[in-house]
Amino acid sequence: MIQLISSQKKNSYVLTFDGKKLAPGLTDEAGDIDLLGYGPEPLHQQHEQYTKSKEIISKITGYLQGSSKSIRDLRQLIAKQQYALDKFTTKAASEPGKNYCYVIDSIKTAIYRAKSTIKDALATNDALFGFIALLQNSSGYCTDKMVNLSKTKSFVTLKEPRQVHSSLRLPETEHVPHHLLKQKSDEWFNLRKTVKVTGSTAYNALGIDGLKSQKETFQYINNQKEKPAPTEQRRSENFLYVTH
Repeated sequence: MIQLISSQKKNSYVLTFDGKKLAPGLTDEAGDIDLLGYGPEPLHQQHEQYTKSKEIISKITGYLQGSSKSIRDLRQLIAKQQYALDKFTTKAASEPGKNYCYVIDSIKTAIYRAKSTIKDALATNDALFGFIALLQNSSGYCTDKMVNLSKTKSFVTLKEPRQVHSSLRLPETEHVPHHLLKQKSDEWFNLRKTVKVTGSTAYNALGIDGLKSQKETFQYINNQKEKPAPTEQRRSENFLYVTH
């Protein structure tokens, strides 16, 4: 075929090859072809790598869960030890004739060891989280206590529509992308009026709260049923959610 095409000087041809088509019998792995060596790993190799990564992550997750519980227990122990330390320190000051030096020093040593263990455990956890991120082809895991969000790839600053127009150099007649609209702006409220399901109603609309709640939600959306006013308890819960 190549020889035939090369002899046709006046015509143009495109030769394609479907290298990922499964051809049973060609290889021991059900004939999975990897584009003759020019494509990614065959599917069976990808599956093996995924299985190994999943097993590693499962083991690490088990360790992290155990480590986190131990850190929690150590913090509770430190709180109790600190209470005892304050108590014996007060006694030592009010009872000059009694010697509490040994018990006070013992408690301080126990607190120091517990804090040191927690520090090492947290450092180990950070290293393991970073390793899991690498397994997921992500290098964005940060172990610092403070992060500059503006330098992260997934961070988006919501701005007023006019600022977005200016920064993106959009024509004034063109709408701002919805995911960049600042919440509570006039444009945001106008857009909210045109959509049927919002972040506030998605939980019920998806049926996560049950079929009855899902049915009522769409009755409210389609104006088939009047939505009742929120109770005083619900208002209080919303207020606490917003303020916290």
